[in-house]
Amino acid sequence: MSRIILSTAQEQSSLAGGKFKGLVQLGHAGLNVPPFFALHLESDTMPGELPEALKSFADNPVAVRSSAQNEDGQDQSFAGQYETILNVKPLADKVWIAALKCKASADSDRVKAYQDSSNGSNDFAVVVQQMVEPIWAGVLFSIDPVRNMHDRMLLSAVRGQGEQLVSGQVNSLDSVIPKWGSNKGQALGMPENMDWNPEWTKALFEGAKAMEEQLGAPQDLEWAIDAQGTLWWLQCRPVTTSSSFHVNELDTQLNADSETHDWFTLGNIGEMMPGAVSPLTARLFGGAIEAGLRDFAKRSGALPQNAATPRYVQVFYGRLFFNLSSLYDFARHTALNQKENIERSIVGRTLSTPEVERETKGLRRSLNFLGQVRYIQSAGARLRSLEKSAELWQPSWSDNPELLLEQLAKGAKRMEQAFMHHFATSSQSGSYYAALLQMLEKRFPEPGKAAGLANQLLTSIGAIESADPLARLGDLADEILMHPSFDQAFVQADISEARIMLERYAPESVTRKFAEFMERHGHRGVREAEFLEPTWEEAPESLLGMLQQMVRSGGKADAVVSKASKLPKLKSGEAFLAKLSRGAVLKREKSKALAIRIIHRLRQGYRRLGNIAKQQGHLNEAEDIFFLLPEEHALLFKKGIPNAKAIVEGRRRAFTTASTFQFSDLFQGRPFPKLPQIRKNLEEGQWAGVPVSPGKVKAQVRMVRSMEDATALKSGEIMVSGFTDIGWTPYYTVASALITEMGSPLSHGAVVAREYGLPAVVGVSGIMDELSTGDLVELDAYNGTIVLVQKATAQEAPSDP
Repeated sequence: MSRIILSTAQEQSSLAGGKFKGLVQLGHAGLNVPPFFALHLESDTMPGELPEALKSFADNPVAVRSSAQNEDGQDQSFAGQYETILNVKPLADKVWIAALKCKASADSDRVKAYQDSSNGSNDFAVVVQQMVEPIWAGVLFSIDPVRNMHDRMLLSAVRGQGEQLVSGQVNSLDSVIPKWGSNKGQALGMPENMDWNPEWTKALFEGAKAMEEQLGAPQDLEWAIDAQGTLWWLQCRPVTTSSSFHVNELDTQLNADSETHDWFTLGNIGEMMPGAVSPLTARLFGGAIEAGLRDFAKRSGALPQNAATPRYVQVFYGRLFFNLSSLYDFARHTALNQKENIERSIVGRTLSTPEVERETKGLRRSLNFLGQVRYIQSAGARLRSLEKSAELWQPSWSDNPELLLEQLAKGAKRMEQAFMHHFATSSQSGSYYAALLQMLEKRFPEPGKAAGLANQLLTSIGAIESADPLARLGDLADEILMHPSFDQAFVQADISEARIMLERYAPESVTRKFAEFMERHGHRGVREAEFLEPTWEEAPESLLGMLQQMVRSGGKADAVVSKASKLPKLKSGEAFLAKLSRGAVLKREKSKALAIRIIHRLRQGYRRLGNIAKQQGHLNEAEDIFFLLPEEHALLFKKGIPNAKAIVEGRRRAFTTASTFQFSDLFQGRPFPKLPQIRKNLEEGQWAGVPVSPGKVKAQVRMVRSMEDATALKSGEIMVSGFTDIGWTPYYTVASALITEMGSPLSHGAVVAREYGLPAVVGVSGIMDELSTGDLVELDAYNGTIVLVQKATAQEAPSDP
């Protein structure tokens, strides 16, 4: 027979259904829920206790909603499939008729079709709940269910009854509520002129967060706010479209203090590895950078005891960030290490973050500094060790997956060791530069003056490893031009044919130079530490396109002497530090190239593993292996992962989504991506960055977001990019200047720009959003300023590829 279910202790009863269970859970969380009970319908006979149960509502009207067993569950919601009857008088016959009407809707075609598709049962109950007369009502998802983003909530609100929102009768006001970051808990996008109380947003946010944490899954919640401003929670059910594979799935777990107080930055590490990275790259490359920094900190006495891993390199949104608060360890524990110097080397400028308290004092602090000096002075020996490691490690990858996994584990350790060595040379370079800058600032206190002089002193070093690919590509172009019968055929060939021509049909001297280039630099490319990205050797199309352009332009463009103003006479100490700095830059660039060679060989091993996984049917493509972590690789071949392909598919989608995000370069608290904003009026556009290679240029800009954009770069245009690494350097011969959103005076792009006399300003945050291809700008790379002269019209703007 039909029965009344009143007790919340019966929340697990299958008779009460999903909607009743959700209301009980809301009540258990301490949230405001209108009075309710469940009515299970086993027959068409009204239960005798119904009139008594309705007395608790007095004269207040009630809502009668379905609460079937298969409704509002984790796998399917049946949302909107059944009837809902509002404003029912709390009389037994009225409520019973409404309940039967709800049940009758279970026989509708739409419910039957849904039930058949979901294989659900149709055991039926209804919830009888006191109505709320709202001034506002709506829905709050504790995630973004459309894009499966778990870092934000989605709020939809309407005036009056929320049923209007569900039925689509009115347009809702929609806003995003970030779960962390500087706008945490704020409704972004809510019109300012609406009579919306920010306290309601706070209450909604806190309530949804509590339910998500209590139930361990994203929640879909309905709510209402009455005329007294009281928030009522009306429904709670799981978000059935959510997936465990989302952009924050592999984020570093932070404690509560770090979540809100630590400072994070993309500075420096955003140049080493810009953009979103594959899960395997985040684990291995991020782990190698972490290992290098921990080694540096340990030898400098700066690594706290029992320091959690990762401490310095942390992952959010598939991106690598430095935890700047942790990098302040050096200022906390080691003498002569200043907060400002750490910021300059990482972010490129000093920050107004709170002062760092010195935790180690006295003799121990001085001894730690001596350890740091020994570490920095070991750069030469470490470079030699790295050269030997890169030369000796020529792995022959096994076809046996069990043996191959062992080889790869050892290779990952070798990669960590390589970056430990690289950090010694990098730290020496950074330390000498910081010392040089401090010395110059004492004599030249004018803003920017010392930095400009220091950068000029690092110009035209010669023999820079990062500049060698461009020089050798120019040599190859010159060699091709020596053979008129071949050069015309080469420049007219399709890219797909160009490599075959160089390897098989070119004159012997051309073929030899091309082979020499690939032998020395074929392991490099754009985002070269990303395992997913092909190297120049694996995908030479963009490289060969630039080679064809160089041949058309007449061959190699030699490095030029900077047009910087004449340097003042240096004091002996300044000259000595300048010499040390120049030598340290050479070591750093060499060690980076060697470490990348080791990454390339490890990448080849993982591609072998991916091919085996594809052959055995575990994965669809060989490169899918980069979307699984090392421990998952082991399971894949030892026990098997039944849903391995689904994991890869989910992470690929998350990777694609994360790749579209843009970030500021500095955050207090866990990073949060920029939300889309209206473009600013650029009539008075002016930006400032860090000048890293002097010169002045007035020219049109080319926005470079991909290799296709770079290939379209025309001679004399200013190249504007989010970053530059070794893969972009062939385009320096075409561009007249360089602007990047990220960078520092010692970044690889800056070093090569100085070698080739290419005026460059880096660290211009947001410039990619504010300029368009064809805009005319004036760049002053002495002072680090960019001024918009004229916006491109639709007719003037060069077409994008």
